[in-house]
Amino acid sequence: MKTKSERPVTHLMCVLICGLVFALMLSGCGIKAAINKIDARMADAIHSMDKAIATLSQQSSDWQTVITDLAENITEEMQSTIDNEVQNLTRNSVLTTGGELRCNAEFMRVKLRRSLIEMRNSLAQSLNSELSGLGLSGYQFSMIPEEIVEPFICDIVPSAVDLSLSPDRRKKLDIYGFDLRSMPIYVTYRSYGMFQAKPSVGYSDFVREMAPRADRFILNRSEMISAAVREDIRMSSFNLAEPRKIFHPVITGSLSVLSDFHAVLDLTAAGANLPPNASVIVLSWNNQLKSEIPILTDIQILECETTGKPLKPGLAETYIPPAVHGPDAEFDGHGPCMSVYIRLWLDAERKNLFATYTVNAYECKDDWSGKKDHTQAYGTKTITLFTVSEDNETIESYDAASTFYDSYRDSDHDWYHKYYSGTAPVDKIDWNGDTKGDEAGTRTAVTMTFRQFNVNVKKCVYK
Repeated sequence: MKTKSERPVTHLMCVLICGLVFALMLSGCGIKAAINKIDARMADAIHSMDKAIATLSQQSSDWQTVITDLAENITEEMQSTIDNEVQNLTRNSVLTTGGELRCNAEFMRVKLRRSLIEMRNSLAQSLNSELSGLGLSGYQFSMIPEEIVEPFICDIVPSAVDLSLSPDRRKKLDIYGFDLRSMPIYVTYRSYGMFQAKPSVGYSDFVREMAPRADRFILNRSEMISAAVREDIRMSSFNLAEPRKIFHPVITGSLSVLSDFHAVLDLTAAGANLPPNASVIVLSWNNQLKSEIPILTDIQILECETTGKPLKPGLAETYIPPAVHGPDAEFDGHGPCMSVYIRLWLDAERKNLFATYTVNAYECKDDWSGKKDHTQAYGTKTITLFTVSEDNETIESYDAASTFYDSYRDSDHDWYHKYYSGTAPVDKIDWNGDTKGDEAGTRTAVTMTFRQFNVNVKKCVYK
């Protein structure tokens, strides 16, 4: 059940809009003038909220500055509504989490963005409903899809696992954040080779046995990397099976989610019981890499090399979003207003780099507000940009921004070509909104040409 502060604000928005509509009518300016004035005020409010929502999608954004800027561009009635939301979020974050929440700014940014999306959509729905109820034509605003609530990790204590410490000094990891119960968190660790040992063999035995191998003088690192050990490494007290292959054993069962704000990973022998060749603990959900916790050792056993590999030249993707709204598929010269949002992400095993993009196109006026009964095309798709080819390779990083957003309002039947620079993941986007005849779902499209940025691939072998 939602708390009082989390309930939808639809009713409040309806009251607000009704009051404004009838106040303007009673002022003697006439029904048509009143509706036009209401449309303009609400259109401005929705556009201001859209800008705030887009800004709050960036992790570096300052929520207090965003809310201050928003308050300058909306009515006093709406300022009061937003102030109440901010106060409720602030109070609840303190009362509910106590000292657990280690990233209050991110908590407020994410929660306020979700609240603003709900408020903005409620405002648009209520406006359209009130005008339709009066039998008058009015602008129709497209809805912003609500975000999927997912865990957000703020802090991990300690920040790394030191295997050189005695087991009784590294019993657990405390994970702090919010919405940790919103979906299952998947936990694995990454290791080169599968550790096989007799009972009681631990980190000290591993270091003692492997140290002579690590002391070898390597004349040519690249030569050694290419000539990786393929056969099992056999020592007196343990074996490393398939040392050239990366393993990801699952230890999700050792994670206890105590609340929406706190989880604990059990590192004892009865819990995760990490082997001495584990290199990193991985937290993920929806098969997307979300957080990595380094595992520290006293001696460097692995020899690693990172190589930049460019994306395939001229990698391009054309996408036609499906028609989702409207009495027909014709934009009829009213825009469309279009936007593209791209997000790059890695899978939990760091083997694949994906791009998920969302394309929106809706029938709009010059001020970007939607037309009544507006035509709209909207869709999301994920493609694979890069995949590592060898068992002992992982994607360490990539030389591009992980998120990208741009918008464009069409004004003719021709393709529009826009070029980008810097760290943008794309070199160019070709926009095609309106055409002669029907186009939503069939010809309205964007073509994204990805920049040939480097994907940094890491390969490790045992010395």
